[in-house]
Amino acid sequence: MEYDPAAASTLPKPEMPDLSAWLATLTRFAEHIRGLVADGIESGTFDEDNAEEFEALLSAAAPAEAAAIETVSAGLPYDLPSSLRVFFLDASSEIRFHYAYDLGDDAPDGVPSWLSGGELPDPLFSADKLAEYLADAQHYAANSGIADFPEDQAIWNRSFPFFRYNNSDFLAFDPASNADDPCVIHLNHEGDPSLIARNLAAFLIEWPRICFVGPGDYYD
Repeated sequence: MEYDPAAASTLPKPEMPDLSAWLATLTRFAEHIRGLVADGIESGTFDEDNAEEFEALLSAAAPAEAAAIETVSAGLPYDLPSSLRVFFLDASSEIRFHYAYDLGDDAPDGVPSWLSGGELPDPLFSADKLAEYLADAQHYAANSGIADFPEDQAIWNRSFPFFRYNNSDFLAFDPASNADDPCVIHLNHEGDPSLIARNLAAFLIEWPRICFVGPGDYYD
C-alpha cells in the first residue's frame, strides 16, 4: 500500500491483542509447519537431503525486566512506542522465527505456493538489536540509491526498525504518523516505503491471518 503518514494516522487503531494467546498461536503455527515437513519427508514429497529448505524454527525469550527496557531506551535517539514496551515486558524480549514451506498445487487461489516468514539469523522484536537495526538502516539510507530520493530518505532517517530482512529491507515504526502509537511500515531497499499496519497491535492481529509471511510477501 502506498504510504502517506497523514492518511495512515487516520486509520482505526485496534487495541493490543492478548499477547499470551498471540505467542501460543505462533507456537502452534510453527508446530504445524514442522508436522507438514515431517509428513512431506515421510511421503517422499520432499527430498530428505533438502529438508532444510522446508522448516519451522521458533524461540521466544522471556519477557524483559522493566529496568532492562529503560536501559535500552536510554541508548536510543527516540522514545520506544508504548506498544513495543508492552510487547517486551508482557510477551518476549526477543523472538527468533523462521519458516519455509511449499504448498505446491494445494495453494488456494490468490495465495503463493511458496510461503516463508521471518529470516535467519536476525531476530524479530529484539530489544537488544534495536540500536543495531537503526544504525544499519540509516547507513543504508545514506550510502545507497535511497539517497537519490530525498522524500524516501527522510522516511528512512526518521523511522526506527524492529526487524531487518536479509536484503536490507526493514520493518519499522514511523513516528510521523503518531509518536506514541506509530504505523508499521516496510522500508524497501529499492525505495517507495509502504504501509504495513496502522500500529503494532494491527500488525500482530493481521500477521497470523496471512500465515506469518515474511516482509517480501507481506507488502505485496
